[in-house]
Amino acid sequence: MIQTDISKTIDEYGMFNPGDKVIVGVSGGSDSVCLLHLLYSLKKYRLKLIVAHLNHGLRDRESDRDEKFVEETALKFGLKYIGERCDTESFKNQENLSTEDAARRLRYRFFDNSLKITGADKIATAHNLEDQAETVLMRMLRGSGSSGLSGIPPVNGNIVRPLISISSSEIKKYLKSQKIKWIEDSSNSSKIFLRNKIRHELIPELSKYNPKIVEVLSRTSNLLRLESDFLNHHTQKAFKSVFVKKHFGYIAKIDKYSHLHKAIRLSVLRMCIEKIKGDLISISTVQILNLDDQINSVKASSEVLLPGKLLFSKGYKVFSISGNELNKSGFNHEVKEYGKYSYRNGFKLLLEQSSDQSMWLDENTGHFSLKKVSFPLNIRNVKPGDKFKPLGSKGFKKIKDFFIDEKVPRFLRKTVPIVECKEGIIWVGGFRIDDRFKVDKREKNFLRIRLSNPEVNLIKDF
Repeated sequence: MIQTDISKTIDEYGMFNPGDKVIVGVSGGSDSVCLLHLLYSLKKYRLKLIVAHLNHGLRDRESDRDEKFVEETALKFGLKYIGERCDTESFKNQENLSTEDAARRLRYRFFDNSLKITGADKIATAHNLEDQAETVLMRMLRGSGSSGLSGIPPVNGNIVRPLISISSSEIKKYLKSQKIKWIEDSSNSSKIFLRNKIRHELIPELSKYNPKIVEVLSRTSNLLRLESDFLNHHTQKAFKSVFVKKHFGYIAKIDKYSHLHKAIRLSVLRMCIEKIKGDLISISTVQILNLDDQINSVKASSEVLLPGKLLFSKGYKVFSISGNELNKSGFNHEVKEYGKYSYRNGFKLLLEQSSDQSMWLDENTGHFSLKKVSFPLNIRNVKPGDKFKPLGSKGFKKIKDFFIDEKVPRFLRKTVPIVECKEGIIWVGGFRIDDRFKVDKREKNFLRIRLSNPEVNLIKDF
């Protein structure tokens, strides 16, 4: 009995608590209509159901027909209905996505908004056994790792999938036995979409070798999910020991990363990308393997652009994964007087007049002659051609060459604050003051600038 099977799945994965308010995603197709009827009939959970439907606007009158059908179905049940329309084609072009990806993102955005509006506890979607098998094959063809091949999780946060272990044939058999109507989506037969090609061409071909291929793929995904959960547990520990959160993304020490088992290394890279990007869409195993090769190569520095406007950067003993604006972003702040200053770039400054020499040797503190330095000061990132006269040096040096000597990774150079007055650069913040502006021994008072800069401190730890 399908009711027994769905109850078993709900209980096995703890999908609902008694009395939960649940948004049911209903497209009008057989799967979602079946899900709505079954959840409505399972009285032991005392669920408060809300019917939600998103009109993607992809099939003109047919889309409008589906919307009307779902709204009328909700009315028959006496359930609250939430409907919305969207322009999937415009969103697809704007975000440079496939139609499938654009529709999926818009659908889950709609579900999230519905969750906030209604204060519901869960979102129930109608993914079934075939959906699971198709997803595994799709990801296999795209080169996913074990996490991707684990398929569609029965529970993912507040999203639950009660039909995940039930086949399409069982669903339709139940609907026909109960004389329940549903709507056929003509796009399900279109060979334009990869999922449909897999459903109508690949799976039937594989069934010739194993008639139970759908069940086998589903069972395989469940096993891989268990292994993936185990790996994820250890990955989270490794991630915390390797990566450091910065305002631009994450940074890591190569030696700590390289000592990990390769399976964990690849997994922490995926985790890092997902934390920044929000998902792993368009991130393939080949790309992850390439990053691992880059990190472990003898090449001192490298950069790789990743899908989702992400940037991988390597330099000396560190690497980072960030939004690709890291190397483009600059800063320029004017300081007109003594005081404390905090900037979005991630660093803080304390400027004061002092006679205290206790921090004389602290590289994060600069001491400058009041006779040679005056306000306003400019705090900015390095620019091409910048030069200064390092303390103790007889001549000028390009800051670019200074950074190379100090082994400052290229991708972090723009995070180092350059302090200048109208007479020139007085300090490469956290590294070296300019000899021209040092304090004369006879001066009792001087300008003291204390810098707190996580990026500079991190560089010096290597």
